[in-house]
Amino acid sequence: GGSVGDNFQALDGSEVNLLSGTIGVNFSAVSNRVDITGGMVESFFVASDGAVVNLDGGDIAASFDAIGGSQVNMHSGTIGNVFELVDSQLDLSGGAISSGLTISGSSVVNVTGGSVGDSLVSSSGSELNISGGTVGTFVEASGLVNISGTADVGSNFNALSGSVVNISGGTVDNGFDALEGSVVNISGSAGVGGGFEALSGSEVNISGGFVSNAFQASGGSTVNIDGGIIGFSFQALDGSDVNISGGFINAGFQAQDGSTVNLTGGTVSGGFEIFAGSVVTVSGTADLGDSLTVMDSAGLVLSNGSVGDDATLCSFGTLTITGGSLGNNLVAQAGSVVDLFVGEIGDDLQSAGVVNVIGGTVGDSLTLLNGSQAFVSGGSVGEIIVQDGGLLTLSGGVVGDSLDAQDGSQVKVFGGTLGEEYSFSSGSEVNLFGSDFEIDGTPIAGLTAGAPFILTNRAGETLSGLLSDGTPFEFELNGTPTPNEDFFDPLATLTLTPDVLPGDYNSDGVVNAADYTVWRDNLGAPAGTLPHDVDGGAIGSAQYQTFVDNFGAAASHATSTQSTAAPEPTSILLLLTGACVLILRREP
Repeated sequence: GGSVGDNFQALDGSEVNLLSGTIGVNFSAVSNRVDITGGMVESFFVASDGAVVNLDGGDIAASFDAIGGSQVNMHSGTIGNVFELVDSQLDLSGGAISSGLTISGSSVVNVTGGSVGDSLVSSSGSELNISGGTVGTFVEASGLVNISGTADVGSNFNALSGSVVNISGGTVDNGFDALEGSVVNISGSAGVGGGFEALSGSEVNISGGFVSNAFQASGGSTVNIDGGIIGFSFQALDGSDVNISGGFINAGFQAQDGSTVNLTGGTVSGGFEIFAGSVVTVSGTADLGDSLTVMDSAGLVLSNGSVGDDATLCSFGTLTITGGSLGNNLVAQAGSVVDLFVGEIGDDLQSAGVVNVIGGTVGDSLTLLNGSQAFVSGGSVGEIIVQDGGLLTLSGGVVGDSLDAQDGSQVKVFGGTLGEEYSFSSGSEVNLFGSDFEIDGTPIAGLTAGAPFILTNRAGETLSGLLSDGTPFEFELNGTPTPNEDFFDPLATLTLTPDVLPGDYNSDGVVNAADYTVWRDNLGAPAGTLPHDVDGGAIGSAQYQTFVDNFGAAASHATSTQSTAAPEPTSILLLLTGACVLILRREP
């Protein structure tokens, strides 16, 4: 009991035991031991130079300083406002510390129980370990912070520049901010409340735990997710870099303008939105759920992984698929571009933009709407429906089931394997490019290379030939609809265009000496002068080289009887010499 007055000093080697009573202001403990189990130490208590303070009850009033290697062990009791540790250690297992705890220098604080009030500040070089108990709001950390176990940390936690915050358990309430220069690692069973923001220059690594709703990756931040759960409405903002290799992202994930999002694993729930200016790539085992939306002028690259059903590609958006799969019911709006190289698109693809199928597979029912275009050069498509204003160009690949060209549509066929059933309605246009066109086995007369020829036969005849890529085809020209048979409406326009033979400058279907004569007579003439000129530009050495490369070739539809045997070496030399002389004479 009783009291000790102000300015009491307990020096090196001494021991002070406070069971009750009061020690006045400005108590100084230097290199000694102080045991407090009751009573009160008034304001401005300073423990320094390795002093040990054990608090098992009682109270230490405001403005307690532990400095110079001091040790504070707190099991119960209270410490008032403005408690500062400098190059010292605090072990808190019980009791309560009021607001204003400051940890600086090389101080270490271990919180396993008890409570710390609001406004905790830890400086660079310090270490704060929280495995139990509670810490109030407004924490500002510049050093190392480890949060685990059953720790309960309040709202408005700021990880400042230079800090490393490891959260493997416990909870951190709403309003956590990772500022520039900080690193935050979230794992295990950790829970972080809503409104977590990774600010510019910060790094956040999430391998476990739960991050609640409205997580934001701001411009200049890096967020790496390979486990755990992210709540609703996660936003990758302009300039952020988000890498997802695992974990689960709830609905409402947005890749905003200027963000970069790389998904190599994990699952993104429905409703992922990709905005213009963002760069989003999907590979590995990543799984994007249903209702993906690629907004106007935005892009998605899918090289592996999967995207669910009901995706929407908005105007001028781009979708590039080099692997993986995209589900059913993709809608591609006007101005959009879908490029399929490898991989799979499911059933019921509807496009008002451009679809390029270079490889991979498209399921049943690719529908080309008004103003759309599709170019199929490889891969396979189950069924194609071309509506009014749509254009389909086939140069390769496989059309599996059927091709339905409706009124006002256009179809150009250069190659590929066509399916079992075709329907060309009134007002549709189809142009076949190739050679060896025959009706019921008889060559069609009057065909000229490069010149479209309209075929009006509709009495059930068989049209056959070779497409430009060398693939044979055969159609039944039925003018009346019949189940499971080809249908060419009499008012549909069916055009045959025999292939152009490069170097055939006199259009006789054979590349021979006569074509050299035509080339020689037009040397120096403007572009477009020679028939079947595939080189362009003024007539000169390029057209001559094409003639030499194709000398002796003949179009399969040619009727010329001229010899196509290659000339003797002397003849070639004479041709080359003559060509060179003519070129030299005509050049200024």
